[in-house]
Amino acid sequence: MSVTTRHRLGPHRDPAVDTAVLDAARALLVEQGYTATSIDAIAARAGVSRPAIYRRWPSKAHLIAQAVFPDVGSAVVAPDLPVRSPRSSAEPSNCSDRPKPAPPCPD
Repeated sequence: MSVTTRHRLGPHRDPAVDTAVLDAARALLVEQGYTATSIDAIAARAGVSRPAIYRRWPSKAHLIAQAVFPDVGSAVVAPDLPVRSPRSSAEPSNCSDRPKPAPPCPD
């Protein structure tokens, strides 16, 4: 008998907690703004504890970033976007579309 899944150390993390926390964070951002949104308020709205949040996200900024931009940093590519390979350093760069620097100010 072979085991195909790896055992993760520690307790199982419920994905429903992630969803509840991210939903609560988005709702509080809309209602109160970033400054007034706290980890305590997010935890209360989501029905979880502060440690449950800090086990998943190291800071409020990380949590809010994932709540607002859930796909950034993931390997998922939107189906309507072409997948391009990164340009190799050997390829010449076409910099003609970059803006020219402003001339120096006269003294």
